[in-house]
Amino acid sequence: MFNRQVENQIDNLFASSENISDKLFNYDQITNNFPEPVQRYFRYALRKQTTLHKRYVQVKHGRTFRLSEGQQWMSIEGKEYLTTESDGFYG
Repeated sequence: MFNRQVENQIDNLFASSENISDKLFNYDQITNNFPEPVQRYFRYALRKQTTLHKRYVQVKHGRTFRLSEGQQWMSIEGKEYLTTESDGFYG
């Protein structure tokens, strides 16, 4: 039941994502709302007038950790879903 609810939320998030394939990147889209390292990265990695293709992505991550010295290592994993309109962390 819970897994189906999460899948529905993800489907709705992606369905609400606007098609951006006809849009181009310009440096004036980089605003002061972004941290300075992000602004530098965008200026370095993206060329002016680059076509924007991705309207959503799924990022998977996982690591092992332990709460304190002497405890067993535990695995953790997650998925993050990002769209051009909003982002979410489900699951």
